[in-house]
Amino acid sequence: QQQGSCFCIDVLYPSPGKYTLQVFANTTETSSLVGSYSSIFSYSITCSMDKPQAVLSFPQQFPAYADVGAILRTPRIGPLKSGKVVPFKISSLISADFAVVTGEQWTHLERKADGTFEGDVAIGTANATVCVYYRVGRLGSYSGLLEFKV
Repeated sequence: QQQGSCFCIDVLYPSPGKYTLQVFANTTETSSLVGSYSSIFSYSITCSMDKPQAVLSFPQQFPAYADVGAILRTPRIGPLKSGKVVPFKISSLISADFAVVTGEQWTHLERKADGTFEGDVAIGTANATVCVYYRVGRLGSYSGLLEFKV
């Protein structure tokens, strides 16, 4: 995720071992061309963790996530734990309404003075999904941004 002029890359490894993290990027001039990504750097990483405490995952991103310039500040990884209250925080380049939906419960995130959107969300039952939606304007319909597993 981009944070100002820096990028933050989170990585989850399936087991201990040696891995190569290779990052690809494109320029604004070539962003519309299919397959126009170039390798910009490569890291050799040794993962020595014996056994993960839990199976972790990233939320699924829908195409609109990049379109609205959204940055998920928290939570960064899942699965989310059922029955818990989880703080959500999102930054966005556009002015929009953001809501987190778990089951039938909608939690609208509050816009803060720094331009972020925040709210505490009660996570529903296990094996459910938690979705982050946005809409532009009061009359528009909501579109999906992210989906977490519970």
